[in-house]
Amino acid sequence: MTPIPSLRGVLAALSGTDATVECPTCAASVDVSDSECSSCGAVLLVECRSCGETIGASTDACPACEKSDFGVFRID
Repeated sequence: MTPIPSLRGVLAALSGTDATVECPTCAASVDVSDSECSSCGAVLLVECRSCGETIGASTDACPACEKSDFGVFRID
């Protein structure tokens, strides 16, 4: 089984670049490391309460601990 890279690891690899993603709420282009959309304010990144991994807010299950009923903390 191939391990799924953590979002934190991906963000670290992309730091210093102009990488952007599309906001799932308003489709605005936002920096990959932004925790919320600068256009509409939608929360983009949260922290898994179970393992502490930074994950996408719309994720159904944490890729690090594989919990689907994880609680999340907003990243400020």
